[in-house]
Amino acid sequence: MKTAYLICFVTVLMLLGLWITNTTRRTRRNNEMSVELGETVPSKSAIDWNERFWFVPNDVRNCFQLFSGNYNLSASFVEEYNKFIIAYQEIMKEKTPREGYTGLITVAFKAYLELASHSSVKTICETGFNAGHSTFGWLTINPNAHVYTFDIGVHRYAKPMAKYIRSLHPERFTITWGDSRKTLPAFHRQHPEVSCDLIVIDGGHTTDICKADFFNFKQMASADSVVILDNYPQKSWKFNKILGDVWEWAKRNGEVSEIFRCHVDRKPSDFGLSVGKYINSFC
Repeated sequence: MKTAYLICFVTVLMLLGLWITNTTRRTRRNNEMSVELGETVPSKSAIDWNERFWFVPNDVRNCFQLFSGNYNLSASFVEEYNKFIIAYQEIMKEKTPREGYTGLITVAFKAYLELASHSSVKTICETGFNAGHSTFGWLTINPNAHVYTFDIGVHRYAKPMAKYIRSLHPERFTITWGDSRKTLPAFHRQHPEVSCDLIVIDGGHTTDICKADFFNFKQMASADSVVILDNYPQKSWKFNKILGDVWEWAKRNGEVSEIFRCHVDRKPSDFGLSVGKYINSFC
């Protein structure tokens, strides 16, 4: 009788061990599949992402929904920004044509500033300096951040505006002129220590330039970086086709995880931005 009980007990232990082994193997295999598919894996990040994106409501579509509609800027920032606008208007005299800029859409500009002001952001990288409205805003809102910007420099006002901003923040502002498809990888080779905490892609609006900027910046992205694609989504078929093809392809292929996107319908043009996080960034 004792022998029978012993055999039964041993058999139960063996079956239990086999079940645990198979369960462990299935769990490991599922985890490996998740990584291969580019799904989100548990992060060791100390950043509270819900806190970082506190201003984004669930199911946001219209950018005016951000900040619950309360998107006024602080009085001190407005004072500094007004000084910048005066300098901008002086430099811009007789310098035409001129492009639009994010600052024209207050709520979108504040979203840029909010993301730049986070304590984890030390390095901000962008393509598309234009006249420097965003650059000035980031340097003003975050006194600890260094801004690296890349611009082809075709607008006559771009270099005078960069000179003005450099006079205000000589130690925290670096601009590189030229085709970003060449200057970005060259900069990364020369300065591998630079990793970007906030990335804004707003340079050449063609498929090849946008895609090159997206992947060149991925090699420079920090583990907790946020990437913004400007001008998508928009009503413009051209921008939706060109920029949308790059962003949606990156999402489908596990290159970026979208956090939110929003759109502002304003005349005579509209504005949109998509915000995400690189999956498996290189830095």
